[in-house]
Amino acid sequence: MIGLALQGIRRRFAAPVPRDVLDGVDLSIGAGEFVALAGPSGRGKTTLLRIIGGLDSGYQGRIDWPDGPPRRRAAVFQDPRLVPWLGLLDNLLLVAGRAAEPEARDLLAAVELEGREDAWPGQLSGGMQRRAALARALLVEPDLLLLDEPLVSLDHALAGRMRALLAEYWRRHRPTVLLVTHDLREAVTLADRVVVLAEGVGRVSLQRGIELPHPRDPADPRIDAIVDALLRFDPGLAVPAGKEGEAADSI
Repeated sequence: MIGLALQGIRRRFAAPVPRDVLDGVDLSIGAGEFVALAGPSGRGKTTLLRIIGGLDSGYQGRIDWPDGPPRRRAAVFQDPRLVPWLGLLDNLLLVAGRAAEPEARDLLAAVELEGREDAWPGQLSGGMQRRAALARALLVEPDLLLLDEPLVSLDHALAGRMRALLAEYWRRHRPTVLLVTHDLREAVTLADRVVVLAEGVGRVSLQRGIELPHPRDPADPRIDAIVDALLRFDPGLAVPAGKEGEAADSI
């Protein structure tokens, strides 16, 4: 397990209009903690995830790893980033080696892609590709797992099954997880803590611990109460009408 501490993280983009996306983010994440970075697009959530993942070096500030940097780090972005000339199984084995084939097949079955092991990414829907990317990340057995809207566009029932899979994986393996999501119910259902970045400020405006036992039922009225409290604090966290299920992908 791995923890980290962000100190004064700043990130400025020069184009198309100069602006500070992050402006002094301070955030600590404990080893084995599941943290959700929640809110709509444009608040710097993905930028912060990329900085933590080592994919954006143009920032100011510090990232401290009290127990040393993670030995195994995995990420799932909205773009699945599968190798187009390899089948799904070979995409997974590319990160883990041929010896991991039994585990890779089990994970493809867990994300409901059994029978698609030899399919090219281009033959599959976006939702299938995204689930394959999730399986690939879990196969690494990461110390640090970074997730950027990994279930966006999946229909309600399928997304629910994938959340349950992710929650069970976290309970068994206890990686440190940072999940970026616009879906407050998803954040409260999965995370130990929900973190909100303020709109137009680029700093943490709220941290809310979720003290409900795992596993959690998304229909639990206590989750409704927490979501309502978050919306009262920041009405901008609401998903615009028609966006949550837009372009839903059931396959």
